[in-house]
Amino acid sequence: EERQRIAAEVHAGRAQTLSYLGLRTDDARDVLENLDAPQIAEILADIRASLVRASHEVRQSISSLQSDAVPPIALQTALVQVVEDNCVDGDRSILLFDELDGSVEMEHDELEQVVRVVQEAIVNAQRHAYTDEIRVYMAQGGRDMQVRVEDDGQGFDPIAIASSGGDHFGLNLMQVRAARISGRLTIDSQPGSGTRIILTWPDRPDNRTTE
Repeated sequence: EERQRIAAEVHAGRAQTLSYLGLRTDDARDVLENLDAPQIAEILADIRASLVRASHEVRQSISSLQSDAVPPIALQTALVQVVEDNCVDGDRSILLFDELDGSVEMEHDELEQVVRVVQEAIVNAQRHAYTDEIRVYMAQGGRDMQVRVEDDGQGFDPIAIASSGGDHFGLNLMQVRAARISGRLTIDSQPGSGTRIILTWPDRPDNRTTE
């Protein structure tokens, strides 16, 4: 189980980031041939931001493997950090909305799955949605907790992605992460109509919620 967890972490962060950096480097090489200086600067800035994110993810993984028991962390605190990590150079296109009644603290292993799903959804929207704004909502409905990541971008056909057998959006891994916390992942998207990634999981009785 630990090997599977580490493999999932590498796939979710480092492997996908390195693959993306390779593609962007190819873009820079192509643009260099046409000597389009402004576009080269934009691509290099994107590559640099991805390197910073990958470095942060590696440090997080090392810290997780080295640490002993980690005290509960507030969901709000963790998602604020995710938004800050994915906003580059003062960018504020990712908005976080807290619709919870109070601070919800979660055990590290469970919170890690939620954070990784949200991070994957944000990165996918940044890379593929072509949208100016990404919204992240935290909410609670009955006995369930919910996090939604929404955008008004170009959208996609989830059925076509699933039937193609590809992993372009990392959807399979997000489904696995939802299952690890006895939750479910809902993908609401269609071409031209934006995307909503909804993660729902049971609210644990030992989650400490303060008003």
